[in-house]
Amino acid sequence: MVVQPKSDALRALYWHEEILQFMFWLRGEGLGERANWRTLERFLGDESRIGTAYLDRLVDEGFLAENDGWFMLTEKGVQEGGRIFSDQFADLIRPAHGECGPDCWCHVYRTLRAFEREGLVRSRWETSDSGPARRTYVLTPEGDNWLRLWGGTLRESRRFLDRFLDRYEAAVGEDDAVVQGE
Repeated sequence: MVVQPKSDALRALYWHEEILQFMFWLRGEGLGERANWRTLERFLGDESRIGTAYLDRLVDEGFLAENDGWFMLTEKGVQEGGRIFSDQFADLIRPAHGECGPDCWCHVYRTLRAFEREGLVRSRWETSDSGPARRTYVLTPEGDNWLRLWGGTLRESRRFLDRFLDRYEAAVGEDDAVVQGE
């Protein structure tokens, strides 16, 4: 259980940051543009019931918009949520989230979502009493076939390369030294 700040001002600041950071993350991961108090509770835990009292305050301050009990980030909320997210995870997201190169680890989740759209994997949310919900992925039968096809293709490529290297070494010798240009 998270220890709540003792003063009203610190509690308001705490929930301001928790809610906006969560909403920014939710949006950035493509999990949705809106949330209600149940969504907050699911991801932030039981303490979020305290935090839901601050949702109307965030609407009044212009960070969130509300429609039928669903809350969405405003442009101001996106900017503030992004700043909070970036500050909170600065050590984990160098460079800033979404500004990395194509070989960055963060692309794994984009790739998994693309595989899901293509029917190669299926995902589901697993909840736990000891932490936030986690998305897990499993191969579909089509994904298993695709994996086996590519595994076979790589195996054949390796056999080809092994045959090439055997012939190469027979022709020029097994010297592993690299000849450097002058």
